[in-house]
Amino acid sequence: MPHLPAALLGVLVLLLLFPTELFMARNYALALGFFTPLIMVMTDLAAPADPVQLLLDRGTDTILGVGAGICVAIATRPRTTPGPSQPEPLAEDRGGVAPTPEPRP
Repeated sequence: MPHLPAALLGVLVLLLLFPTELFMARNYALALGFFTPLIMVMTDLAAPADPVQLLLDRGTDTILGVGAGICVAIATRPRTTPGPSQPEPLAEDRGGVAPTPEPRP
């Protein structure tokens, strides 16, 4: 992150926040393009640190989060093995008559 004055970084936060909120509900992938730099700028404002270390920490956090998400998805998925899907035969195909709907009062 270039060493910019705090006031300019504050304006940058505001400029990144608007498109992040705008796209978050409709296109999360596009919103991340604004959200990640926003978080990096806010982190630099709160506790300035080496940018390489920030990127390494963020990458590590992301990998841990994805790993936890995958583990939860695997642990909570249904254990049944799906069989071949075949539609239920119609009444006419079984040799019967299709039921007629009852009239409503």
